[in-house]
Amino acid sequence: MNRAICVPHIDEDRNEDSYTVTVDYREAVRLGAGKIGAVQSGRKYYYLADDVDEVFRLTGPELAQLGAGEIDGRGSDYSLWCSLTGERVKRPSRRVRAALGMQP
Repeated sequence: MNRAICVPHIDEDRNEDSYTVTVDYREAVRLGAGKIGAVQSGRKYYYLADDVDEVFRLTGPELAQLGAGEIDGRGSDYSLWCSLTGERVKRPSRRVRAALGMQP
């Protein structure tokens, strides 16, 4: 199922920018999740941001932005993507912690 997805990236002048690409949505979500080690719990996805040691909740469309850049080849800027997406989870559930390989 193809969808147009807006991908955040940094242009050649080092400015925040984005481009739109039409890709297979499910494949983009799968690649985005794989790139950051996100796991699905219910309708949301969760990942452990190693650099800040915090768990973030994501939606499928947010992961698709990251994955679409991989499919397209131009990539997406991870730092910019992080600043635009996700919601910090203060107390991840035991199920989410276990899925992410964290201590209970």
